[in-house]
Amino acid sequence: MPKEAWQTRGEKLVPMVIFSLFVGFGLSIFLFLTHSWFYSLFFTVVTLFFDLCGILLLSKVGWRRLLTRSTAPRSGSPILFFVLFVLWVSVSGYYLSSPFFAQLLHEEQIARTEYSDPSCSPGLLRDLARQSGAINASKKPDSQSVCAVQWTRAVGGFRSRSCLSLDNGVTRADYCRPSTYRERSFASNGIHYGDMIVARTAFGRPSAFFSPSRTLATIFLYPRGEIVKTRDDPDDIYFRHLESTFMLLLCYLFFGSLFPVRLLSLPPVQKQ
Repeated sequence: MPKEAWQTRGEKLVPMVIFSLFVGFGLSIFLFLTHSWFYSLFFTVVTLFFDLCGILLLSKVGWRRLLTRSTAPRSGSPILFFVLFVLWVSVSGYYLSSPFFAQLLHEEQIARTEYSDPSCSPGLLRDLARQSGAINASKKPDSQSVCAVQWTRAVGGFRSRSCLSLDNGVTRADYCRPSTYRERSFASNGIHYGDMIVARTAFGRPSAFFSPSRTLATIFLYPRGEIVKTRDDPDDIYFRHLESTFMLLLCYLFFGSLFPVRLLSLPPVQKQ
């Protein structure tokens, strides 16, 4: 390929390099601050995609060309773009110092505490479900355990409702599925009034219950039985908050990348 053609191609790749590195670097910082690099496969794959694309494109363009283009004086007036970029950065600074980000970190700590506690293991739900159902049968937790697993009786919440009311012989609690959970009746999955169901509480709140796989779809997806997390489960609360924040951040970085890309697209000052 002629040298002039290669230089032209490299110039066209510069905006793509800036965009990929900008988005990938921003997502990487977010996952690092929230200790969620490998919390979700989707988050990790999307972040690594932009990181690797930026590095691959940068290897073709070259650091020297990118730095030369970045430091070259530009014609026109980039002041407006600079002001808008400062405002954009200020929004991110406000969020990092706001109670919203502090709440996300707090939810992450609670979810990590639940995940690391053996009393919250999904295996305990399945182990107890294989035993004969008795209203007083339970996995006795230690005094410092996060979760408690026990047999309960289904006493309400069927058909189109998203909450399953379970009674452990002492108290009655509603195990409500998240709003994003696929809607289907409990009866269609083999849960009826009076059935004995293994349920779990975390920090004293309804956390999850064991649903036997009695339909073709659930038997295929969950041959050992489905563990349904509720909207009060710490891990689910953190994931839903993290997911919404991640998607908003992705859009935020897409928009923010326009500033450096636009500034680098201004023609350099021609020497007299």
